[in-house]
Amino acid sequence: MIGIRSRIKFKNWVMLYQLASEDLAKDKRIGGAEYRVLHFLLSRMGYEGSVQISQRDIGEVIDMKQPSIARAMKVLMEVGVIRSEGKPGQTATHMLNPYYGSRGKASNVVKMQRAWDGAES
Repeated sequence: MIGIRSRIKFKNWVMLYQLASEDLAKDKRIGGAEYRVLHFLLSRMGYEGSVQISQRDIGEVIDMKQPSIARAMKVLMEVGVIRSEGKPGQTATHMLNPYYGSRGKASNVVKMQRAWDGAES
């Protein structure tokens, strides 16, 4: 008899959607800096698809200068992968488009997608 481990090795996870990942790979506006910033944000994303961190702090962790991060974030926002919320002078909260991926209960995905759509109106 072979035993099967019942514990998941990794506790933190993000679910990405294959077709959305393909769309990102095809988009010529998205290059190395954008992927680096996106993957860092994914690594820090909480439930409901949000992460609150400054561009300066992102730069310190991934060793990238703030202007490069700002450009990458702008492209990711223009493409619709992320959205930044918050007031000037405050650390922005970055939200991942739930049509690209999510974290948390699968049953909440539709709710997150509706909230994303409602914020765009």
